Amino acid sequence: MNAYLDSSALVKLYYPEEHSEELQAWVFHHSPRLPVTSLHSLELHSAMAQKEFRGEITPESRAQWEIHFERDQVGGVLSRLVPDWPRVFDDAVRITRELTCRVGTRSLDVLHIAVARLSPIDLFVTNDARQGHAARAAGLPVEFVSALS
Repeated sequence: MNAYLDSSALVKLYYPEEHSEELQAWVFHHSPRLPVTSLHSLELHSAMAQKEFRGEITPESRAQWEIHFERDQVGGVLSRLVPDWPRVFDDAVRITRELTCRVGTRSLDVLHIAVARLSPIDLFVTNDARQGHAARAAGLPVEFVSALS
């Protein structure tokens, strides 16, 4: 199974938040292929830097997280995906025209949806209700982190 975790879900594999344990157990039990892109990398590095800025983690903890994230990419826990970015952006514009006025999606969320639509995935996993509803409206099979079992 190929499961596309958006950044709101993927960060839960690396930082203990609500529903982190459920997601980690689901990943352990199902062993899905977890594609990650440079968009994931940007958003996860940003999320961890924000946590450091807010004093939620130390600089040392952030450095350890970065090592763990890179090791998971090299070791195959995460599968590096290099999408056709021009196609992704074209599809993101289509999704935005169709859905943003109805659902209120943000541009980075739409990029994740477009990457997933143009990739061989079986499931789109998110912790973001707005993004999940937009992904479903865009034709993706969606599961919310809180509902994983």
